[in-house]
Amino acid sequence: MGLKFSQYRERTFAKIAIKYMSIGVVRLQENEMTVALYGTPAQAEKRAAGTVSDYVANGATATQVTVGDVPGTILTGGLGAGYSVPLLVTSSGQRTVAVSLNKSGLSAAKRTEILSNLGALALTNTAS
Repeated sequence: MGLKFSQYRERTFAKIAIKYMSIGVVRLQENEMTVALYGTPAQAEKRAAGTVSDYVANGATATQVTVGDVPGTILTGGLGAGYSVPLLVTSSGQRTVAVSLNKSGLSAAKRTEILSNLGALALTNTAS
């Protein structure tokens, strides 16, 4: 697992590349989690909404989920490079969390469970 902190315009973010990770009996490969900190909650919400809009514009289906105790969106079925891997996007306060799940053969319920749990874990462990 590699952790990289970066600063870009209005946000500071950490990107975690997860080469291999096991959750129960599911082995995940080439996944990524990004946690970004924005100046205001409105900036974080706008960024998360922008990601959802971008994916939907590229053919993805947006499904609303609960991540911990906040709403989130899982994006699936996008077309083109960068849009085909399922992605969870959520925001809480000044933070956004994005988690990709590059694992085929999962049921929609299992994919939702894994993405929601990883997103909740990120939010819980980055709360102030």
